[in-house]
Amino acid sequence: MSDVRGFTLIETMVALLVIAVALLALGGLLVQGMRTNEQSEERMDAAAVSQAILSDYEARILSGNPPAAGTPVTGTRDGFNYTLTATNNGSQWVLHITLVPVSGGRLNRFENQLIVSTVQSLGSNDARMAGGRIC
Repeated sequence: MSDVRGFTLIETMVALLVIAVALLALGGLLVQGMRTNEQSEERMDAAAVSQAILSDYEARILSGNPPAAGTPVTGTRDGFNYTLTATNNGSQWVLHITLVPVSGGRLNRFENQLIVSTVQSLGSNDARMAGGRIC
């Protein structure tokens, strides 16, 4: 009998198949990670735009120039179409905003809300943010 060392063709093919399957799985993870990163960026952009718009309307309310209560305000800002609705509950305003990306993307819609108190508390205005909601 000869004492031949090395791999047979079948062993080599099986090893290559295992490596190929592992590389495909890693490729899938890479693509999923890229999608998740893109979604996160879109949510961060929407949160920043909604916060900027809500801050603008908060300043209007606190300066005595509030928007018309109950009448939706629509517009476009930084790549998002938005609809803002202001509700006056006596001593506070509730600002609700819905953003929709102009160019599509993975984010369907983003909602945020701000409650602005018009009652003076220790010489300052009290404004609280209720977290954004992604739909």
